[in-house]
Amino acid sequence: MWRDKAFLLDIVRAGQLAQQFAEQLAKLAGVGQTIFKNVPLLDQELELILETIKVI
Repeated sequence: MWRDKAFLLDIVRAGQLAQQFAEQLAKLAGVGQTIFKNVPLLDQELELILETIKVI
């Protein structure tokens, strides 16, 4: 009886850890998506800086 209960608790803990892992991956994916959305803006800014340097 106790072993069955301990086993079920282990399954619940494993499920909670899996959920936390999935949440962290989702956060990382969100950060990555934000970075890639900003790449074109950074590219434009870099281009302006290079043009300014050429003018100087």
